[in-house]
Order: sequence, then C-alpha cells, then structure tokens
Amino acid sequence: MLVVTTAALLVFGLFTAFTKVRESNRLKGMLPRQPSAALDQFYIENPDRIMIHYDDIVGPDRYVKAFPHVEGADIAFQFPIRRHWGSPLTVRLPDGTTVRRHEVLAVVDSGGLIVTEPRPQQETGGYDDARVYQLETGLRYRGRRVTTRPPDSAGREGRDQDGIHTYQLPEGRRFEIAFRGGVPDGLFKAYYENGSLWGEGTYRQGRIAEAWVVTRSGRRFDELRDSAAATRAMEADAKVEAEKFRQSGARKLVTRDYTGAAAEFGFAIDRFGSIAAYLGRAEARLALGDRDGAIQDCKAGQQSEGTDAERARAELMLADLLSR
Repeated sequence: MLVVTTAALLVFGLFTAFTKVRESNRLKGMLPRQPSAALDQFYIENPDRIMIHYDDIVGPDRYVKAFPHVEGADIAFQFPIRRHWGSPLTVRLPDGTTVRRHEVLAVVDSGGLIVTEPRPQQETGGYDDARVYQLETGLRYRGRRVTTRPPDSAGREGRDQDGIHTYQLPEGRRFEIAFRGGVPDGLFKAYYENGSLWGEGTYRQGRIAEAWVVTRSGRRFDELRDSAAATRAMEADAKVEAEKFRQSGARKLVTRDYTGAAAEFGFAIDRFGSIAAYLGRAEARLALGDRDGAIQDCKAGQQSEGTDAERARAELMLADLLSR
C-alpha cells in the first residue's frame, strides 16, 4: 500500500510539474508584446485618431501579420480600444481625487488562461498576483486565470466611482468617460489641447458602441465604421497645421530666435513630420549648440515625406555634421 501511495504521489507530482511547464509555455506564446508595440507605432503615425480597431494593427499588411500564435487564444475581444491604452495616465475621479491608471492589453484562451501587457498597476509596483482585477469589458482575473470573484478594492483604481472620469493625456488633451458599475457606461468625450471637441461617443457596459472623431478643421467621421476616411482626413488636416508651424519656425530662424524656431518646428513634426520641418529644427538645434539633436533630425528627415531636393539637402547636411 505504501509503495502504491508513493508511486501515485510521484506521478501526481510529475503531472503537476508538466502542467505548469506547459501552461508557462502557452502563456509565453500569448504575451501581447508585438501588438502593444504596434499600438505605439500606430499612435505615432496617426496622432489624431482616438479609437483603434484590431484590424488597424493586425493583418497581412499591418504592423503585426498575425496574432496570437497560440490556438484558441483571443486578443480581439477588447477592441476597439482608445488612444493611450496601456500608458499610465492621471485620472480625476468624480469625488475630485486623482489616481494613476493604465489599461492593459489582454489575451485570453478558451481554458481561462489570461496574460496582459503590461501587468495592472505595474508602474506603481502595486501589482499583486493574489488580487482580483477587472478589465473595462468586465472580465475579471486573478494571477493568470479568469475568475468570477469580485474585483478587490485596491485593484479598482477608483473605477467603482460612478460619474465622469477625466483622463489627462500627455499632449494636453483629455478624455471624459462616464463610469457606472465599475466600467465605462455612458457618454465619452475627447478634447484637443485647445479645448475644442476632438471626439465623442457612447460606452455600453464597458464596450464602445459608437464613436465619432472630429478633425481640427471641424469635419466629423464615424470612427467605428469609416476609420479609413477619418485617417485620410486627419492626415490632410495635420499637414495643413504642420505647414503653418513650419512657416512660423522658418520666420523665427530668420530673426535668430532659435529657441522659438526649434519649438515651432517641433510642433510641426508632432502634427506631420516632413523633411522640411526636421531640417528646420536641425538648423535651430545646431545654432543652439545641440549637434547631436541636429544629427538625429537629419536622420529622421531622411525617412520622412518631402521632395528629392529636400532629401538631398538632408543627406548633405548630415554628412557635414558627421564630418565635424
């Protein structure tokens, strides 16, 4: 009897170890680092888009050809997601207090395994593997498993406060999102840095149901159903805005206001990075003694939109800077 019991325990121990190794390997294959990096690149290339579709970043002609690489795993269930997903943001709660909050990109398989990028509360070091967290969709998880348990108060980051949650974005813009029952549920509004309307929509129990984006010139597009048209319109507007800042920067170069010129060219690059804008900032930086910054701008300019003459000028300027 003792021999049988010992053998059974040994088999059980080996099976448990095998299961853990297999689960660990599966989780590694599910980790959404590629889609997370693709989101960052999409934000850079589309500075005025708000809602991002799964098909915007994953597909044969997208940033990531296919994902996830594990059969039965799903990442698309969270999409569409809004800009700055996964970035830590300061959020003003309905009671007037503020918290630091960032959403996570999650992959869930058919057996209830879940992996996120980043981990919740990673920035503050507050992540606890034993804590129950909840995605905006309402899905709850603890450690690496989906659960039906209620989320812990320490992991809610104020989401249990009903009312308007105001997200402060890095570039001076903001989101206003109505929360109810721990998830977005109600009106969504977005504002440009100058306070004008950038977008609006409606959440229903954690899911975005309708979303409209407004270009800087005031044109309005259905971002869920016609994102391609929104992208084209916003790119056209961005080019117009960028050219205004570039011309302002050029005027300041002439008057030798190099600090002001660098700032104006920077605003132009933020809107739409052209060779002319990068070369203008390179000149301003060089005049301010920032040779390394000027070299970086010349290199970036070579990868940007512009004429053949501007590209040749960037090559000559870069060669001159590197020879010094």
